[in-house]
Amino acid sequence: MKKPMKGIRALPCLAMIAVALVAGGCQRDDASTKGAFAERSPQVDRGAALFARYCSTCHGEKGSGGHMTAPLAGHSFSFGSDKEQLMDTIRRGRPQGMPAFKDSLDEAQIAALASYLRWLQ
Repeated sequence: MKKPMKGIRALPCLAMIAVALVAGGCQRDDASTKGAFAERSPQVDRGAALFARYCSTCHGEKGSGGHMTAPLAGHSFSFGSDKEQLMDTIRRGRPQGMPAFKDSLDEAQIAALASYLRWLQ
């Protein structure tokens, strides 16, 4: 009967190791990943607030797409998805509908929006 007790004593240690491994694997870059375990930085949070104010009318709440635009969340972007390309799109707009925001938003706000868009992706 002593052998089962040794195995039972090892279970808490194994459980703690499993939790540590899972928790360590859940740390993600908030600008490139989303999901239940993705942490959002303050910059991504600022970008989310700006998105709700300036972008959600066309792109839908949380990038889900609008009546005239494709969804942004979970999709690749037509004009590039690295941060600088996204910032350029936000600054200059795009033909056939997307307005330029270079006169409405400063560079920090544009960077925050780009971070949020990458987080959505």
